[in-house]
Amino acid sequence: MAELLLNWSRHLLSAYTLEIINHMKSKILAIVASLALASGAYATNNAFIAFGNDTAPDVVITVGAGGSISVAYGQNNGPYDGVEDTYVGVINNSGSAFTSLAISSAFSDVFGFDGDGEAAYTGVSYDGSGYAGPDTSFTILTSTSGIVNFLNGGIDANGGTGWFTLEESISASSPIVTGTAPESSVTVALLGAGLLGLAALRRRFVR
Repeated sequence: MAELLLNWSRHLLSAYTLEIINHMKSKILAIVASLALASGAYATNNAFIAFGNDTAPDVVITVGAGGSISVAYGQNNGPYDGVEDTYVGVINNSGSAFTSLAISSAFSDVFGFDGDGEAAYTGVSYDGSGYAGPDTSFTILTSTSGIVNFLNGGIDANGGTGWFTLEESISASSPIVTGTAPESSVTVALLGAGLLGLAALRRRFVR
């Protein structure tokens, strides 16, 4: 009788464990699906606008074939606030959506946001900082370096545009360093955490 009860208990625990595992698998798949969308399945295109002293971005970053990046300075009227801050545009001429841009400066605190970003001139704040453009956010690493994230699938391929603002006057004599930011590490971290959770649950219930 005792052995029968023990076997029955093990059967119930196995069924419960399977239910938990299937539930967690569905959650992980949902996360992975959302990351797939963010990697370029539905890219966006946000045209340049005029605000402050600028009718268009003063610094234009162009993404070319193979992800090559070039920066053109002095493309408009200089700092949009008439003093120091810079309107930055991105043109994606590559064949795939562009989702993130690493930026750093050895000359100024381009991410040292102090409240006079685009929102102070357009009246629209696209994120908590007030410096982002539409479908844009920042991952600030230090006052001189960070990552610009282009949301909702990134900037559309083959001519899509996006924009944002940064602190300080950025020019050929005070340039920025740009590069693509890694994305796969986020996916790997989420999947790794999910798999560890599944393993822990299995050890807990199958004993």
